[in-house]
Amino acid sequence: MDPKRAILAVEPAAREAAVGRHRVLRYSTNTPAHAFESVLLVLEDSHVIQLVARDSFDQELAAFLLDHVVDNRQAVGDEEALSVTRATFPQPWTFDCVVMAPPTIAERFEGRSDHLRERVYWAFPAFRGEFSSGDGSEEFWHQLGRKDGWRIHIANWRRTPKTAKAWD
Repeated sequence: MDPKRAILAVEPAAREAAVGRHRVLRYSTNTPAHAFESVLLVLEDSHVIQLVARDSFDQELAAFLLDHVVDNRQAVGDEEALSVTRATFPQPWTFDCVVMAPPTIAERFEGRSDHLRERVYWAFPAFRGEFSSGDGSEEFWHQLGRKDGWRIHIANWRRTPKTAKAWD
């Protein structure tokens, strides 16, 4: 199945759009508490890169992330571990790294489309030390679900590095 068709089957509101030099599918999901913006870039090999921002989507940051992933061929194909690459983000962002979670870790479209679940990589900005290349699923989901004040909200593109515990 064509990845674009699979995306439209589960997200019929997705529309083609341009993010920087990339043609993507883009859709929003609104909940009472938050708005989530998703961008999906279908690569030539039928893998898909997904960006997700909660209440903080920025077109220029999205373009930078897609450019970085595509230009560096960042870890598309590694199915078992996170890929973390250093990056110099343009102002005003202070992130240090771009993280790529492969389908086996990202679990995107879980329960909605097996075809997409097996192809979608989740890319997001991060700060040095939040994630390490080679981390597996257990380490990734531990960081996202921590209950000790050090939880990392990767979908918040306006976040700052944690220097102290915060229950946000």
